[in-house]
Amino acid sequence: MSYSKNKIKLSSFGIIEAIIASFIIVLMVSGAVALSSASLRTALLGGSYLEAEHIADSVMEQIVASKSAGKLYFDSSPRTPVQLESVFSIDCFDSAKRNKSGCLVRGAFRPEVPYVLTTEFDADNFVKTKSKDISPSYPDDYFSWRLKINPSNSQNCKLVDDIAIPLEKCRFAEIEVKWTESTGVKHYYLSQYFTDWNNQ
Repeated sequence: MSYSKNKIKLSSFGIIEAIIASFIIVLMVSGAVALSSASLRTALLGGSYLEAEHIADSVMEQIVASKSAGKLYFDSSPRTPVQLESVFSIDCFDSAKRNKSGCLVRGAFRPEVPYVLTTEFDADNFVKTKSKDISPSYPDDYFSWRLKINPSNSQNCKLVDDIAIPLEKCRFAEIEVKWTESTGVKHYYLSQYFTDWNNQ
């Protein structure tokens, strides 16, 4: 009796194929991780920009509310202490001028200005935010902001209903919100003109 040996050739991965397959898998996983990391970073940055926009809007709304209530004056005419109980200069909203005469009532910030609950300012007059005043997702001092109230120039002070507005009755308010991300310091700016054209 004779036996014949049939050779069965098994096809399998060799070491080279295994290395190439592993390399392709590593590339795919790395790409997916990089993509999800970039998406997460973009989402976090977008959330920070939204919060910065919210901070800037809420400060500007306080100026609008005070102006609408007739509590702001724009000119440099002197006011009596009795008058200063009910009205105050728009310049009191300026972070650097927050302590000037007429901006405080009995040694405390006026309730209309955004500094009432704030006691922390840095050397550049930026207000440090607290998490209780913004979204609790952000820690204390994550955001800081500074508001400047600048006199307007002739190009900026527009005509309203064909009435020329005196320059001293025009102000340019600009708020800067800043915070630090992993990629560096970010800034958000918002500006608005305010005029006292009703009180000529």
